[in-house]
Amino acid sequence: MNRDDRFSWPGLRLALLSAVAMTASCRQSSLPPLADDAEVAESASPQDVPLTIADLPPQWVPGRTIAIDGKFEDWEGLHAVAVGNSTYEASRYVRLGRVWTTFDRNWVYFRIELGRVVNVQGLTGTVSLQLDADGNRLTGDIRTGGSGEPGIAGIDFELNFSPRGVNGGFGGVGAEVIEAALPTAPVNPYWLGASFAPTCASDQIELRLARGDLVPGATITPFDGASFAARLTFTDEVGSIVDRTQPFSVALPPLPREELAMPVAAPGHAEGEAPAQEATEPAAPVEEAPAPVVDASAAAAEPEPGPEPGEGPEAGAVEPAVEPTIEPQHGRIARGEPGDVRAVTWNVFNGAIFRNPEPFVRVARALDADIICFQEIGSNTDGGQLESWLNQHLPTNFGWEVRVKPEQGVAVASRLSAVPVESLSGMDGPDAPHVRAASMLVAAADRRVLVTSVHLKCCGRAGDSSDQKRVKEADAIRRLLRAAQYDLQPSGLLVMGDFNLVGSYEPMQIVTFQNDLDASDLLIADPYVRGDATNTTWRDPQQPFLPARLDYAVISDAVFRITQAFVLDTERLSESELARLGLQADDARASDHLPLVVDFR
Repeated sequence: MNRDDRFSWPGLRLALLSAVAMTASCRQSSLPPLADDAEVAESASPQDVPLTIADLPPQWVPGRTIAIDGKFEDWEGLHAVAVGNSTYEASRYVRLGRVWTTFDRNWVYFRIELGRVVNVQGLTGTVSLQLDADGNRLTGDIRTGGSGEPGIAGIDFELNFSPRGVNGGFGGVGAEVIEAALPTAPVNPYWLGASFAPTCASDQIELRLARGDLVPGATITPFDGASFAARLTFTDEVGSIVDRTQPFSVALPPLPREELAMPVAAPGHAEGEAPAQEATEPAAPVEEAPAPVVDASAAAAEPEPGPEPGEGPEAGAVEPAVEPTIEPQHGRIARGEPGDVRAVTWNVFNGAIFRNPEPFVRVARALDADIICFQEIGSNTDGGQLESWLNQHLPTNFGWEVRVKPEQGVAVASRLSAVPVESLSGMDGPDAPHVRAASMLVAAADRRVLVTSVHLKCCGRAGDSSDQKRVKEADAIRRLLRAAQYDLQPSGLLVMGDFNLVGSYEPMQIVTFQNDLDASDLLIADPYVRGDATNTTWRDPQQPFLPARLDYAVISDAVFRITQAFVLDTERLSESELARLGLQADDARASDHLPLVVDFR
């Protein structure tokens, strides 16, 4: 998301919506034992008065860039700054544990233990991060810590996971700006640069918030001062604070006054450290397309500029014969290794690829894929329409082969030799659920690859009806892949699409577990957004959910080797890279999903 994009949100004080979580990027984890209060410096005031920054001496923590990816190895070596102290041990929702924090020039990061495996955007009750984001007790208000304990003076913002909505339910993420002598007002959490992972069921999360961004409707610039203070609370369904952490204060280095740039450090590396480059790093070189061949004699003479649009030649003038102008080709994002096969999965926002083709065409040309798995191409789109679109905008010597399920909005397209696959036995039967999946047998990397585009059920939380349907769909896909090994005898498997892992992680485990040709697990590709340390594939500031990982690719690593994987968000590219690729910064906004790319051999 472009930082300036937050100013385009209509109105400064918007009502927050409520719904069930739509984010993903799951990785189950096993928490170490919860820390005792003695492990963290005691910060509570013995007097029943509000705490201030003076009461909370700032702790010094080392700066580090953290990848928001649902993994936690890059937090190793950092020490917790606070710990929970639940007064409601029987809470069936969360039990706040340890909290870590760090920062770089653009972000402040938090790692939060939840004590239970939960969907933090689908709770019954609310986890709140209360922030004195400017380190000034005079600019905010007092927020209590529950159980008769003193609150913190100077709270400027609250970020609320699963706030109560206007319909009385809980879900999503909301934010509020709190200023002295002014009513509390909602703000879009995207304006705070908020992003976290994983947001399917997990026992801990990592979160980042932007430093130094102006927030519409607020006079406070978050994390622009010499320190900040914070506390986490959990409020149950009746509004009582039943769990909270100690308040803590952290010192911050001065924020550079120059224009902020995205972090260049690789995930898990401190600023200034030169990380080793890996094949799956977000950044990839740009491969320049070969320049068109031009006649040397024609190139020697520079033509006169033509008339302005809408103007013709002067009366009686004779126009010289001019050769047709060849539109210059833009560069392509280079593959991991020469000769790789490139596969892309892309949810194209309910047929927007046909309604608004230009941004999709620019991105597709820059990606230069051999195989494309589509979701949401439109319920009325047939194979002929998609094939015509591809051949018109992405012409190849032999045309595109397509397999479309019009009633399901999923498709596979290949410019390599391919054969569409009809129904397989794994998807049949009276108990088989309605599954959005399309398959094609593609000759790629000198092998017969069964490529399947999938789109699992959206929405919900772990264990609810939507999550149970995803589990059933995943089991049908597993049976499809097992049956294909006998019916088609492929030499490799590739499954790509919108998995919608917003509840439990079980659907992914079902699809991958011992499903490779050698009975090992299929490999889950690990892409990061090109130019950013996150693996987000979905974002929509008009929705009450934070950016998320919804799209995945899994592949037979018994046969194939991934040389590069990335997610393309044009808003994260530099101006020079956009120019080289022939892209516009807002091209990625054509869909709420971002294209996920995998190069393999």
